[in-house]
Amino acid sequence: DFIEQSISNLLLTGIQAVFLVVIILLAFLRSGRSALIIAISIPVSIITTFFVMDFAELSLNIISLSGLTLAVGMVVDDAVVVLENIFRFRESGVDRKTASIDGAKEVAVPVVISTLTTLVVFLPILFVPGIAGFLFRDLALTISFSLSVSSLVALTLIPMMTSQFFKNDSDSFEAKNKLAKFLSNALNTLESTYQRQLASVINRSGLVVGASVLFFVVTLPIFYQLGGEFFPRVDENAFTLEIQREPGVNLFELERSIRQVENIIKEEVPEARLVVADYGDKEGIEGADSPGGYRGTVRVELIPQNERERTQFQITNSLLATLEQVPGVEIKELIIDPLSPDGENGLIVQIFGYDPALKKELSEGVKQQLLSIDGIVNVFSTSDQGRPELRLNMDRERISRVGMTTNQVASAVANAVKGSIATSFVDQGVEFEVLVELDPKDKSQTLDLSNIQIQTPTGDWMPLKNLARLERYTGPTNVLRINQERVTEITAELSGTDLKTATADARNLLDQVEWPDGYRYELAGTAEEQAESFNYLMIAFAIAGILTYMVMASQFESLVEPFIIIFTIPLALTGVLLMLWFTGTSVSVTSMVGLILLTGIVVNNGIVMIDYIKILQARGIDRAEAIVTGATRRLRPILMTAFTTILSMVPLALEIGSGSETWSPMARTVIGGLTMSTILMLFVVPCLYNIVNSGVEKLGFDAIHKLDPLANENIEGKG
Repeated sequence: DFIEQSISNLLLTGIQAVFLVVIILLAFLRSGRSALIIAISIPVSIITTFFVMDFAELSLNIISLSGLTLAVGMVVDDAVVVLENIFRFRESGVDRKTASIDGAKEVAVPVVISTLTTLVVFLPILFVPGIAGFLFRDLALTISFSLSVSSLVALTLIPMMTSQFFKNDSDSFEAKNKLAKFLSNALNTLESTYQRQLASVINRSGLVVGASVLFFVVTLPIFYQLGGEFFPRVDENAFTLEIQREPGVNLFELERSIRQVENIIKEEVPEARLVVADYGDKEGIEGADSPGGYRGTVRVELIPQNERERTQFQITNSLLATLEQVPGVEIKELIIDPLSPDGENGLIVQIFGYDPALKKELSEGVKQQLLSIDGIVNVFSTSDQGRPELRLNMDRERISRVGMTTNQVASAVANAVKGSIATSFVDQGVEFEVLVELDPKDKSQTLDLSNIQIQTPTGDWMPLKNLARLERYTGPTNVLRINQERVTEITAELSGTDLKTATADARNLLDQVEWPDGYRYELAGTAEEQAESFNYLMIAFAIAGILTYMVMASQFESLVEPFIIIFTIPLALTGVLLMLWFTGTSVSVTSMVGLILLTGIVVNNGIVMIDYIKILQARGIDRAEAIVTGATRRLRPILMTAFTTILSMVPLALEIGSGSETWSPMARTVIGGLTMSTILMLFVVPCLYNIVNSGVEKLGFDAIHKLDPLANENIEGKG
């Protein structure tokens, strides 16, 4: 049910994203026909992506659907740039066919390059090992396929439709109603205001760039205030409680405690639609001496998230506080994390050493230290609970005297307790085995077992107590080994804190412990997987930056100018930090993937802007004028592509519906980073370009590199 609800929610989120994108297009283009042309590119790109996914043998699952949802706002970016440039040609008086062809040709290179910069950032993700790489492979491929298709659609379908759908100039750019006129005037005012502000600061470029660097440095400390977790916890509409009594408790006493817990759940959780209890051992001896006879679980399934006011986490926190009143019972939420290496969610400390007694002493000290950390609760050690056992001490002399062996006595006891197959019979062609064992009530007490009758070789019967003595004994529940070393594991649950903070606090305390020779500790479980995944993703982030630089260097034929656009990445990082801090979102694997995705997105606007500025300079326009004019004329497509991407991710960022908690950190990362980088790059990129080219000119080099010959063939006054 949860998986189906998550998929349905993603589909709804995608539809909402398309709706928001269309609204933005209408607002900027002021023409329903223009918005329709670009809107058509969305289903064309998505449907074509489905065919590519099928060819690549990618299934339609939560991961790939999330990729398509994220891509909805990005697949129109190239179409927006192409259509806006065609409109600019039409406004210059060029006929619709020529405008469609030349307009698309002029921006073809930056469109392809901007798409490539987004695609190359996903290349490192495909090679990230571990769970993170496995999960996000489908996401990376899905977005890559959709963006590749959208670029092809923008350079082929959009020009064709523009040349056919717009029969006269007024169709494309004239505002025909009050709302359109209002939006047109607002955009014109925004452009003129931006042009004036940019012209006023272009001669103080150093101050603008310096202020942006200072802003970046000031926001960096926010990172240390953010929490950290492997994957965000998800409201799965269900939770499981583990109930534990003292070892050796009678099964009926355990059942009584579980019934008491069930009654409290029915009273305290009206959102529960199903409560299922499971207790006792499934194999071997049932009863007081069962290895699992003192533990049980209660699984609670809740009504759907959109039908209740409280979240799953609010329900469990309130319920666990109430269940503390149940006497003689330890109750905790059993969190099974399928993304962690061992299924456990929380902090795991492993103590390596040989002597069980010394390790038990060390583990007790570690438990007390962990409990002193804020946010750590329910600390358990594998050495805490022994398994109640009955040890059979045989009297070899007596056994030999009656003509038996110890193996024969042990086998007789096992057959009596566990049962043995005495015979079989066939009924209607089906064979049934007959298992003979003691009545459960006769093996529930040690005294009863002592009276088991053992048949001797002479045919006589005697009680087991004449041949052996039963003694109660507490043995280990299991013996853990890692790389042939004995290990004691200590697990701790987290409440009110995050894994990053808890891990750092635990490491600080455990590093101060004086460990005996041959003994050490290691942090394992989710913390280990989180650290490893974060390291690989940081490497992927660095490689993505390098690949992006290489693509831009090939376009600009310069080793210096790509750094101007790369500078937008730290600007985006300030927005990411502020967004995560403001929304209380922890740094997780999904937010890290969002940061990698952001690397390819934020540079696109800079590529389009600088490419056009260089075209204007190639026409002989003064550097400062070319910068101001080029940046102003690229303002609308920059804002359109930024807003379509940002608003398309808003439904995902709001955590509406089942499973949305997984992807909201990624959406928030992109929204925060793209918003801040778009605002700042409108001034920082032109100013930095001015500084770099001014320095190059002073050194005697030509700042304008060889451009596409088509750029120089454009008529004067085209924009």
